Amino acid sequence: PSVILALDIALRGGRRIAIVDDVMSAGSAARGTYAELQSHEAVPTVVGALLILGSTGAEFFAQRGVVVEAVARRPYRLWLPTTCPLCASGVPLEAVSQSASI
Repeated sequence: PSVILALDIALRGGRRIAIVDDVMSAGSAARGTYAELQSHEAVPTVVGALLILGSTGAEFFAQRGVVVEAVARRPYRLWLPTTCPLCASGVPLEAVSQSASI
């Protein structure tokens, strides 16, 4: 819904747009919004979040000249499955209980 609202505003006169998220780590939601806005010739100029975890998402936008602002930043490690230490040691991502019922 927020993407549709932002897109509607952007298409009225090509306004500069801020993308806002609650928490950003890899920046997947903000990246999707950025791509959609750009496909309609909107101009995303700033990405803001209450909390930024790590630097992956922020670096994506910084490399594109988009300002990134946050209330707080915390370190956070992201791994590709091929480099994840838990994946390499065979630790499951979830411990699913056999007794769980729906």
